[in-house]
Amino acid sequence: MAEIRSYEIYYTSDRLNKEGVIVVSSGSTNQHSFEIKDPDTYHFAIAAVDSSGLKSRNSDFVSVTVTH
Repeated sequence: MAEIRSYEIYYTSDRLNKEGVIVVSSGSTNQHSFEIKDPDTYHFAIAAVDSSGLKSRNSDFVSVTVTH
């Protein structure tokens, strides 16, 4: 069984039409934080990448609404 090498966090936003991928290079971490500056509804999914470079299927999206 291959070990997890990294994670990819996918995100999109509703109003700002932003999207991207955040690569978490440590497979041994179980948390990651980043700053969201713009109010919007954001949707996040995650996938794991193993030491052979194989990527899992994406998780279901979870959503959060940020207001300031």
